Amino acid sequence: MSFSGRSGAELKYDNGAGSMNLKDKGGANMHFDGAGNATTDANLNHVVNAGSKSSINVGAKENIPATSVFEMDNEGNINFKGKKSLTITIGGSSLKMTEDGTISLTGKDITVTGSNNLAINATPSEKGGGSGTIDITAKGGDITISNDKNIHVKGGIEVKLT
Repeated sequence: MSFSGRSGAELKYDNGAGSMNLKDKGGANMHFDGAGNATTDANLNHVVNAGSKSSINVGAKENIPATSVFEMDNEGNINFKGKKSLTITIGGSSLKMTEDGTISLTGKDITVTGSNNLAINATPSEKGGGSGTIDITAKGGDITISNDKNIHVKGGIEVKLT
């Protein structure tokens, strides 16, 4: 069954496949294939407006929560939730967080700025049996530590300045 207008807009329903297709004269298209898949195409812009909250849930089944969730609300909160990992990549820069708590930040130049304080901490894990370490390494370059007041260097057993 098909409905179409002189402007080029049409609605097609394929009873045999159980599919539906809706399109406009500008090429925007919504297709439901009858197998549980939905595709939306827009040649220019795609806008979704929600008054209070918008969520995308992937992997959810009856009585089983989604394994990947993207939520936004009208108060400006944005949440990404996942079971395995989250990776954001732009060109050669990336941020990756994994389920074991590992966070990797990769880029050509990385700047970390704190308007009041900046703390870098490593705490040993009893479970992992290791000690917490912070390594600062520059290959072929200088490391500069500067302050307009005092610089304190403190070590538990030994401090080496060479």
